[in-house]
Amino acid sequence: MAIRSLADIEAFEAIPVETRWRGTNTYDLICKSAAIFADRPALKYQTTADLDEAPRIVTYRALLDAIHQTANALRATGVSIGGVTAIVMPNLPETGVAMWGAQALGIVAPINPLLEPDALRDIMNEAETEALVVEGPVAGSDIWGKTSAILDDVPGLKIVLQVNPGSKGDVAPQTTSAGVQILDFDTAIAAQRKEGLDFDRTITPDDIAAYFHTGGTTGRPKLARHSHANQVHTASFMSDFLGYDENTVAIGGLPLFHVNSFFNAGLNPLACGGHSVYLTSAGFRDRNVIANFWKLLEKYKAT
Repeated sequence: MAIRSLADIEAFEAIPVETRWRGTNTYDLICKSAAIFADRPALKYQTTADLDEAPRIVTYRALLDAIHQTANALRATGVSIGGVTAIVMPNLPETGVAMWGAQALGIVAPINPLLEPDALRDIMNEAETEALVVEGPVAGSDIWGKTSAILDDVPGLKIVLQVNPGSKGDVAPQTTSAGVQILDFDTAIAAQRKEGLDFDRTITPDDIAAYFHTGGTTGRPKLARHSHANQVHTASFMSDFLGYDENTVAIGGLPLFHVNSFFNAGLNPLACGGHSVYLTSAGFRDRNVIANFWKLLEKYKAT
């Protein structure tokens, strides 16, 4: 329901909060939406700001399949149930898949890829990171160069899943000098079952879902904890309060490591069967996105 009057607020508040939640945890929330909206788009992605480009479309069914495969791949490579997976990525469909797959197994720690190597290292160590999902070598991007330099300085790190869009699985595994294995993300998840989770885990609303780091304006960035109840409540409330439904189209141009975009271009529309459109990996930092901004909103019928 959209809230438009005091009577709407009173009717809304008469319903117990847990009854309004779209799931008991983020994995449950996405499962419920996928059961209803399986063949509808969950994500769309444009690699450029070209108005004529046909977007890559990820349906709810495909998203849930990939979440299962990601969680199963992390578990198969030694990440513990409840363990932390750090994400150092630009805005790609794989970023969302990795975040929600990590939450199905344990805790996700999205990290700003613009940070310097020492800050990346400190955040991963503070979070007790066991796995890392990171963009591989890409022309014009320094993410892999910065991140690869500190892999052996994260003692708890067990596995690195390197995202290489368009690689077609032809990226050979690597091993750091400290013995951390680096696998191609697509290859690793393709080897896993997509129909469900291959491990037993009961996620309670009070379990930690994510560590989001602060901006570091006073010293080093600090970690803020989100429980599954925090995230499910926020996504459910925003969907109800703003009247979101399966026709909602959210434009994603802010970085997904940021809590604003994590909800507004992620969990909020997913709670109600809507979808997000990621406008290039750079989002609003792409000058062509800004130049074509209103035409892109019109193209996707953004709500």
